[in-house]
Amino acid sequence: MSRHLRFAFVLLYLLSWQSAAAQQRLAQGRQRSYYTKVFRLTDAQTVRLYQKGLAAAKTSFFTQPVDSFLTDSLRQWRRPLPVGYYLVAHTEGPRLVYWLRSVTDREVVVLDNQADLALVVRDTTGQLLDGQAQVSIGGRELPFDAATQSFRKARGGRGGIVAVTQGGRTTYHLLNRTFPSKTQHTIRNVANRVVFGFPLGYLTGPVRNFVRSLKSFSYTTTGLVGLVRSVFDEDVREERQNQREQRREQAWTHYMVFSKPRYRPQGDTLRLKARVLRRQGGRPYTKPLTLWLSSSGKDKKLAVLRPERPGSYVYELPLTDTLGLQSGRTVYVRLDDSREVTLASGEFQLEDYELKNTRYTLRVAETEQRRGTPQALFLRGTDANELNLLDGRVRVAVVPTQVTRLALPVVFVPDTLWTHAQPLDALGETRLNLPPNVLPAADFNYRVEATFLNSDNERHAELANVTCRLDPGQLTVQIHNDSVQLRFQQAGKNAPRAPHLRFGLPVPC
Repeated sequence: MSRHLRFAFVLLYLLSWQSAAAQQRLAQGRQRSYYTKVFRLTDAQTVRLYQKGLAAAKTSFFTQPVDSFLTDSLRQWRRPLPVGYYLVAHTEGPRLVYWLRSVTDREVVVLDNQADLALVVRDTTGQLLDGQAQVSIGGRELPFDAATQSFRKARGGRGGIVAVTQGGRTTYHLLNRTFPSKTQHTIRNVANRVVFGFPLGYLTGPVRNFVRSLKSFSYTTTGLVGLVRSVFDEDVREERQNQREQRREQAWTHYMVFSKPRYRPQGDTLRLKARVLRRQGGRPYTKPLTLWLSSSGKDKKLAVLRPERPGSYVYELPLTDTLGLQSGRTVYVRLDDSREVTLASGEFQLEDYELKNTRYTLRVAETEQRRGTPQALFLRGTDANELNLLDGRVRVAVVPTQVTRLALPVVFVPDTLWTHAQPLDALGETRLNLPPNVLPAADFNYRVEATFLNSDNERHAELANVTCRLDPGQLTVQIHNDSVQLRFQQAGKNAPRAPHLRFGLPVPC
């Protein structure tokens, strides 16, 4: 009774969601609460549950409700929650049924060498947490080993609670013993191996499983007991259907990769590749798969993919506002077969991020320009992913730097020959043609000054120097094997010209 009294107010809180059907006779009335509640836990409460089990929960653990959903819907309890630890609870008759749900963005992987305790900690993007993070087990901090990029302790094979702290936030992970104990087998262990091992296990194993199912009859959904319960309980039938789908999913193994872990909501292109193989034998999947995009609880069918080659699927999608995706969310991608069984899945972050390592380029078509030869400027601004900056613009100025010869006695050469401003193109390079009438009749050098700006008015300058000549022709000399080739080019093209050659010997010193 003390345990029921401890959770009395929680039971009343959950039962308040039930309808007037509670006025029916108890034998015919509903035994489950209509709604299941989700309660947030503090760090101290989470540690207590990890250390002492769910039986250590107190009344104060059920004071911060954050979500609720219909108890009969087995799929809604999986909907996303913020990072943290939660107790999910509902009532079944006089009992309070609850379990611990962990939502974390960190993963602890054990590097098992059968000797030392070595842990690798990484986030959802696969980025390793370095020595700036603090990792402890059982209250004892593990030192960071820079050589293996892991938190390592020699001869530390014990299990316990791993606490990972970084950025003022701590996550908890349950760690079992990393390698088996070397203690000798007891008489009970030997007896179990004889009775339930080969060959007696073929007879005694099913009997043991059946007895265990009878002991937990109201929770069993598998085997003969689960089959009998499915005749009378819709929830059990749905659970058995989910189990069949999971078995079909587990029959196939897959990987799905994206071109990058984060995408921008607009102006970006999603690129993915997936490989689906039979788990046993490695036979590739050859049938079409339906590609689904899921975010914020909404599913969107994108396309039906056919394998480019057996087992391989490739897809590209420009991300636009018509998809209805919101920045700062995780987007889930899955490939379903014709029976709506998921054979491959992945996820990426959608974030309107601003990359700092932007790059701006300026190049000219002709670094040595002749009269009559057109001149063009090519400009571009890209981010670290080699994607064009959508908010970039440019201001161009052409300035003479040195005049060496005039074609006429009087020639006006302004201090600025030409200016122009426009946004950068969203695709490829931005081309600007330099008007030929802005160049004075002279041999001179000029400088192209390009000033790039973005929406925050951040400024970046690029320069290019060009030599301009009045003489439209140019003589080039090339040595090919034992021959000397001379070409006369005019406006960038070969032109005939009567040559006058003069040969001479070098004068000795």
